[in-house]
Amino acid sequence: MDAATLPETRPFIEVSEVWVPKDGKLVLQGGDYGTLDAFAAASGKESFAYGEGLPGKAWAEERPVVLKEFDGSYFKRTDAAKAAGLTAAVAIPVFQGKTLLAVLVTLCADDAERTGAIEVWAEDDGVMTLDDGYYGAAKHFEWVSRHTQFPRGQGMPGGVWGAATPMLMRNLGSGYKFIRAESAGEAGLTNGLGLPIPVPGDKTYVLTLLS
Repeated sequence: MDAATLPETRPFIEVSEVWVPKDGKLVLQGGDYGTLDAFAAASGKESFAYGEGLPGKAWAEERPVVLKEFDGSYFKRTDAAKAAGLTAAVAIPVFQGKTLLAVLVTLCADDAERTGAIEVWAEDDGVMTLDDGYYGAAKHFEWVSRHTQFPRGQGMPGGVWGAATPMLMRNLGSGYKFIRAESAGEAGLTNGLGLPIPVPGDKTYVLTLLS
C-alpha cells in the first residue's frame, strides 16, 4: 500500500482557537479547524461574555477549564461540535499579571482509532495533584493519574512545574522519566506535552496533553 492509498488518520486534537477580549467580550481572533468548516463557521458567529461558555468560564475562574462532554453543559456550540465529531475541550487563559490577554481553546476527538488525554494539574501542599482531566476510553490510565502525585521536578507535571517551561516527551510507554509509563503504554499513549499555565493569585497549574 503506497502513501496515496493509506487511510487518513485524524489527530486527537482537532481544533485550536484563540479568543481575545474586545469591548467586554471574547471574540474569535483565529483558529485552526482542519476540515471542520461547519464548526469553524459556527465559531465565527460567536462571542462570549465574562463567565459565558467555555472561554468565558476560563476567563472568570482564572484557571484552565476541562469540559468532558458537551451535552447538558454550558458549551454554546454543542450541536456543531457533535456534528463535527468532537468529544471534549479545554480552555486555557493567558494572563499578563491580572490582565487577560487571550483564551486558547483546544477541542479533541477520540474514538476506536484515537486515544488521548487532557489533564490539569494543580499544586497542593507541595505536590502536583490532578485537578481535572478527560481520558475517554483510557479508564485505567485515568485511575492511575487520579492516584498519583508529583513533587517538584518529578514526572512531567512536576518537571514542568520545577523548570517553569514547556516539556515534550515521546515514547511514554517506555520512557523512564514518565512515571505512569506502564499504564500509558497499555492505553496506547505515546506522546506528551506539558505546559506551565501562569494565572493571577497563588495557585500553580500545569496542563498536559497526551496522545
